[in-house]
Amino acid sequence: MIKEQDTNFQTPVLERALSIIELLSYSREGLGISDIVRILGYPKNSVFRITGTLYQQGYLNRDMKTKFFTLSRKFIDIGYSALGDQELIEESIDSMREIRNLTKETTLLGIVHGKQGIILNQIPSSHQIKVTVDVGMSFNLYCSAPGKAFLAFLPEKECQELVHTLELKKFTDRTITSASRLFEEFRKIREQGFSTDLAEEFEGVHCVGAPVLNQNGYPIALVWVTGPSYRFPVQNLEPIGKVVKENVEKISRKYGFQNTTE
Repeated sequence: MIKEQDTNFQTPVLERALSIIELLSYSREGLGISDIVRILGYPKNSVFRITGTLYQQGYLNRDMKTKFFTLSRKFIDIGYSALGDQELIEESIDSMREIRNLTKETTLLGIVHGKQGIILNQIPSSHQIKVTVDVGMSFNLYCSAPGKAFLAFLPEKECQELVHTLELKKFTDRTITSASRLFEEFRKIREQGFSTDLAEEFEGVHCVGAPVLNQNGYPIALVWVTGPSYRFPVQNLEPIGKVVKENVEKISRKYGFQNTTE
């Protein structure tokens, strides 16, 4: 039997790697090798090898200009597996109900896996005519309100890299198929805190969404409302967006997010 205090099974390199990962989880801007050495007191050669291995295996991103390391989305995917979708659903349900009650429109929760979003839960509209979808259904990132909210709040470099891997297919006359136009819209989304989809994938359907952010301001999930366009005129998008933003931020705070802009 292995005793808790038995040190024969400890692996110093693994312990150092885990410490580096934990340190980077608290640094939104990232850290360089010299910073990690200074903070943790590990030998520079050891930090160099560990970060190099984590980077090659896809667990770290590295800014080629600053040489700073940050955690990659691979940890987000692992986190989803560890926590389970059910916890996210439970943490989001009260805010989703509040959004549905205030807007009277179908409210949905989703996450991003790879290059697509996946719907986890929905609370149907109270109207007789409503938009509903199947849980587990996937959605495109570049032409949906939740997808654009996710992309807009990614770190800039990660956002650009992901967008350039997407096939920007045209679905309607309002689908944005230019990467430069998408980046312009992302700036607007970050400023206002919510995203919109004006029938960009499906004719007659409008959506408004916002990201659930973790303690580092990283998007870990998406919440959005959807309905027929005649109930979502352009002049109503801003008040609906504020309702979605304010209630989604309540979910974000459960995951450690603090809004420092207010």
